[in-house]
Amino acid sequence: MSFFRYIKDRLISIVVFFLYYFFFLMILFVFKVPRSLVIVYTLFFLFLFSFCFLYDFFRKKKFYDELCQNVALLDKKYLVVETLSTPNFYEGELFVQNLYDINKSMIERVNKKERSIEDFKDYIEMWIHEAKIPISSLTLMCHNHQEIDKKVLEQIKRLDNYV
Repeated sequence: MSFFRYIKDRLISIVVFFLYYFFFLMILFVFKVPRSLVIVYTLFFLFLFSFCFLYDFFRKKKFYDELCQNVALLDKKYLVVETLSTPNFYEGELFVQNLYDINKSMIERVNKKERSIEDFKDYIEMWIHEAKIPISSLTLMCHNHQEIDKKVLEQIKRLDNYV
């Protein structure tokens, strides 16, 4: 997570905070508050603003860096949900919950497709066995009755091989 991208993303908040700060400074100057108090207020404001801003950046940076690292290390990227710890900020919680729901939906879809493929495979195997029974029966009948032409027997064997 880049600090400059974070600043760019939070630019509106930063501008609003500093507009509030300058507005409040103007009020202090209008009421002729001593400069020492203005300096104390400025230092206090900058300290609180910097602390809140940096605290928010570093806790989010920790989470997103861990996410990127886990994704990079995983062979099966869809398992990244299992590697994440619960973040300590609301956006992260929403992100992890939605990622979990997406992953769950994908797993359900894959399982449905696998069941469908397995059902189709079972159907084909059942059909093959069902088709082979009459062919085997015809083959036995041909062996028991010598008067059946050999061409019929050859065609039955061809049919059996195709099935």
